[in-house]
Amino acid sequence: MEVFSSEKVAGGLAGTSGTSNAIIENCSSYGDVHVDSPGWVTEDYAGGLVGSNSAPIINSSAHGTVYGNITCIGGLVGKNWASGTITTSYATGGCVGPDVGGLVGDNE
Repeated sequence: MEVFSSEKVAGGLAGTSGTSNAIIENCSSYGDVHVDSPGWVTEDYAGGLVGSNSAPIINSSAHGTVYGNITCIGGLVGKNWASGTITTSYATGGCVGPDVGGLVGDNE
């Protein structure tokens, strides 16, 4: 599966994980994520699993490449907020863009 977006947030499983009451556990995403934002905008996020995360991610993975012309690109998570935790999870593939991280693009 491939995900194509021109919006602010995109992920292979979810664009946004919502609140810390949600839990992402034993989930995997296979395929590439492509984000083409209409301009350099602050607070654009793309991840192989989740674009913007505020929840625990446990025993999960992303397999594919994340492409974008946005501020935060991560192999697993684009932006991980302070309430988000990542445990026993990983990403394979690559990240292509101006501000990238192999696992997380930006970790607060």
